[in-house]
Amino acid sequence: MAAMIRAVALTLAVECALAALIFRRPAPVGYVALCSLITNPAANLLAAAAVALLSPGAWWPAVAVIECAVVAVEGLVLAKLLE
Repeated sequence: MAAMIRAVALTLAVECALAALIFRRPAPVGYVALCSLITNPAANLLAAAAVALLSPGAWWPAVAVIECAVVAVEGLVLAKLLE
């Protein structure tokens, strides 16, 4: 559980800082934070499930596929919110 909290905190710190630099407005930073709060725990749980179901060697391929899906979903959601 502590590892998941650290992962979410690190994700929020990095993604919100980048969003603040790019958008320079508070609303998009909030949208980025909300998307990350939803997708990061889900991505971590999916990656853990892949390792449990397959093998420890499945971690990096699973993370790569899951992260691509997360980026796509977050991009679509943010694009819609920023219209």
